[in-house]
Amino acid sequence: MKIKAQFRLLIISILIAPILAILGQMIFSEMQKTERVVPMYEEVAPLISNFATSREWRIISMFLRTVRTNTVVAIFRADFTVIYSTFDFFVVGETINGAEIFDAIGNTDSRYKYSFESYLLPTANEPLYLFQRIDRDVRTPFPFITLGSTCILLFMIFMSLAIAHSVTSSMSKLEEATRHIASGDLDQPVVIKEQKFLRRNNEITSLAKSLNQMRLALKEDGQRRARFIMGVTHDLKTPLALIKGYTEALEDGIADDPESQKRSLSIIVSKVDQLEGMIDDLLNFVRFDTGEWRQALAPVNLSAFLRSYAKRIIDDAELMHRRIETCINIPDGLLTPMDERLVLRALENLTNNALRYTSPDSLVALNAYTEANHAVIEVRDNGPGIAETELPYIFDTFYRGSNSRREQGMGLGLSVVKGVADSHGWTIAAFNRPTGGSVFTITIPLETH
Repeated sequence: MKIKAQFRLLIISILIAPILAILGQMIFSEMQKTERVVPMYEEVAPLISNFATSREWRIISMFLRTVRTNTVVAIFRADFTVIYSTFDFFVVGETINGAEIFDAIGNTDSRYKYSFESYLLPTANEPLYLFQRIDRDVRTPFPFITLGSTCILLFMIFMSLAIAHSVTSSMSKLEEATRHIASGDLDQPVVIKEQKFLRRNNEITSLAKSLNQMRLALKEDGQRRARFIMGVTHDLKTPLALIKGYTEALEDGIADDPESQKRSLSIIVSKVDQLEGMIDDLLNFVRFDTGEWRQALAPVNLSAFLRSYAKRIIDDAELMHRRIETCINIPDGLLTPMDERLVLRALENLTNNALRYTSPDSLVALNAYTEANHAVIEVRDNGPGIAETELPYIFDTFYRGSNSRREQGMGLGLSVVKGVADSHGWTIAAFNRPTGGSVFTITIPLETH
């Protein structure tokens, strides 16, 4: 149960309980009364005509009808003539003496309480006497509504204790969990036990789930950073070691002939180029985490941008003895917000992979078209394809498939491509063609452009 709903229920209980208690008390009081059969004035007129008028008898009648059920009543004139009586031993119209009244009191036990009062009517010269016997042991049925108000009062107390216990215990658990997270202990899960009475999820259990998700995200981020540092360290050491080795060879005079020196310098230059490419990948990768790329986001003519890139890769394909086809079927003037440098880097990674992992004279295609409310950029080849078991992981950081083990790189190329697509709100997918080769597609939504 939501905490807000719990407190609403508590407030409603607080408001309803006293109202029901008052209503119950009123009904209880009414149930204590009885509608007695009181004779009309004409019936008692011979006895009270000299003492009371009909109007005054109506007042006495109203009083007699409000007397409680556990009370027996008798009314006497000043000469102790019985005018009205619910006693068994007092007969209306008879005249008794005071001794009989005291005998009636003395012959009963302590369960009864007696009262004897005089009442002087405005038109009478002599008073009337009211004699009452109250039975202390009579039990009037307790009204159901009073019982209900008592139950609500008990429920209100129970709810107050349950809510207070639920909130305080949960907050203590959350405080302890946040201390663990703040101290770097990300292995301790945040556990909030659900109260038996309040089994449904509330804001605190939702907060605990969010804290657990944050804890797991921080833990995964720490592990990712550790893998990042380990992967960078491993992949940078190889070209640095080669650069150092060939530099020492030149310095020590081992490569003393011009041909060996030229070959060593050529290897050093290629390794420097490799390091430069790795550093570019690292810089692009870091830019996604910092959000720096958003500063360069601007509307770009998508058709012109892709046609310009298509002309560039034709020369790259010829240099690597590959065939390339391009088909840009995007309407002119279609503007898409993007960081040109990052998108260009992503396309280079896709097309370079396609050129690298295909054999000479193989075909690589760059297609772009629109469908529905999307633009699609497609890079396909007829190479060996990607193992089905590796497809789910190819966009992971530092993941290198079996076909790339002998290639240079840190496993950041496709990770950077996915980072570019995700950061722009685009989607990227990869699959194998039934006829052989792989296909990478970037889908760009156009409804907001």
